[in-house]
Amino acid sequence: MPKTTDLKALRLIFFIQIGLVALMGLLFLLGSIKGGIRVGAFFFTIILGALGASVSLLRQILEQSHFSIGLDSPFKVFTLMMPIMYGTVMAGIAYLLFMSGILSGDGGNGLLTTNLFPNFIHPETNEMTLMEQFRKVTPDGMQNTGKLLVWCFLAGYSERFVTGILRRLEQPSVGG
Repeated sequence: MPKTTDLKALRLIFFIQIGLVALMGLLFLLGSIKGGIRVGAFFFTIILGALGASVSLLRQILEQSHFSIGLDSPFKVFTLMMPIMYGTVMAGIAYLLFMSGILSGDGGNGLLTTNLFPNFIHPETNEMTLMEQFRKVTPDGMQNTGKLLVWCFLAGYSERFVTGILRRLEQPSVGG
């Protein structure tokens, strides 16, 4: 049986997850309204990264009897929010790795290339601001959007995914 503080943590994580799912639904509705706001994939990826981190945190609390969340401290909300914010950042970095082509899908020439990674469409950048370019770079179709969203969820769920790739980027190339 989990401790009382763990039950409080589980309840708080549950409400965070409901909020994240509601935010995704709201973004989906805003993007689907004709003439509405154009919502890019980036916002969905960071929300899914936060959701992945919250699922990982739930798993840690439920599976590890020695895991203590410390909700009796004055910083109780920060104790839960830090891993979720970390997952959000890791999902954002994963998005940038995919968008830049460092991790690429079929036919790509990135550091790691596999059909499991998404491909992106890069528009002509003549006379576009940096923000317009960032917004217009999109996954190439629904299948690649699905791949992107799954990988960003996993980036939030597993701290080692993005940090392992970054570690690989730090290593000097063999055979230069």
